Amino acid sequence: MEEELQKLEGIPKKIYEDIDKDIEIKSLLKMSNIMAVKRMGFNDHGKTHAKIVANNAIKILKILYKNGIEPSFVEDYNGTFEDSLVIVLLSAYLHDIGNAVHRFNHHFHSTYLARPILERILKKYYKNPTPIITETLHAIYSHNEGIMGQTIEAGVVAVADGTDMTEGRSRVPICKGCYDIHSVSAASIKEVIIIGLSQIHLNT
Repeated sequence: MEEELQKLEGIPKKIYEDIDKDIEIKSLLKMSNIMAVKRMGFNDHGKTHAKIVANNAIKILKILYKNGIEPSFVEDYNGTFEDSLVIVLLSAYLHDIGNAVHRFNHHFHSTYLARPILERILKKYYKNPTPIITETLHAIYSHNEGIMGQTIEAGVVAVADGTDMTEGRSRVPICKGCYDIHSVSAASIKEVIIIGLSQIHLNT
């Protein structure tokens, strides 16, 4: 679950250490699970989901970059791959915190909850964090189905969000009698694999 997260170096590593121990983020992820799982009967949207999505998003971004696909922040802002890693890490980790407010429009709630957190954390590492903040907010907002992301980073996060579909995540709604197509199909999925230049196993 944390293989790629543990490989992070430099600023991305420091930021991951910051968000992993941040009290506000921990609280929002816990509250997201209370709202989404306990009150509304949805799948896990807490810290475990955040880590799985962040880890898988980093894997996907690395595969794309290795195959010559340049991240949007690198192309549009003359940024670095490290900058794009930061955007993907933060947006993947924070994309569902809006569930703490309500599942409906949670992607919108996530953006306004994430902004002060991003400002607080990123100002320690960047003189002008505004471009990274806005691109991170775009990726958070665009993870919701029906919203077309406009960056590689946003697309990576949306795909990574969908990779957390193995049986453990759907167990709660199945037990509560939520037998829809999503929960039933997820209940039978043992493993998710992303194929790039080689097969990379997820959730093993």
